[in-house]
Amino acid sequence: AAKKNIVSQTDVSWLYDLNPVTFNYRKHTVDKVTGVNTYLEETLDETSYGLIAEEVETVKKDFCFYHKDEDGNDKLEGVSYKHLITPLLKALQNQKKEIDALKAEVATLKSS
Repeated sequence: AAKKNIVSQTDVSWLYDLNPVTFNYRKHTVDKVTGVNTYLEETLDETSYGLIAEEVETVKKDFCFYHKDEDGNDKLEGVSYKHLITPLLKALQNQKKEIDALKAEVATLKSS
């Protein structure tokens, strides 16, 4: 098997601290020599959906990705959305258990 140290995810309550947003990306130019982006005040028309990486970093740094700058320091680059799938599945499973328990409790109360 290719996987080791497998541990079930348990506490995914941090998901509730994330702030889903809509936004518009800023238009940018790329320097042909250095490859450096310069962001303009003008935005693209398309509405995007996501999270703000700086906010995610304060909640759960594991779900951010970084690049090394010229001094070898980690620079926040974005959010790894694909890694959010399994915590979201766990939260969904937890909610189903809670809903099922509440349904059973309501059914018991209705029958008494």
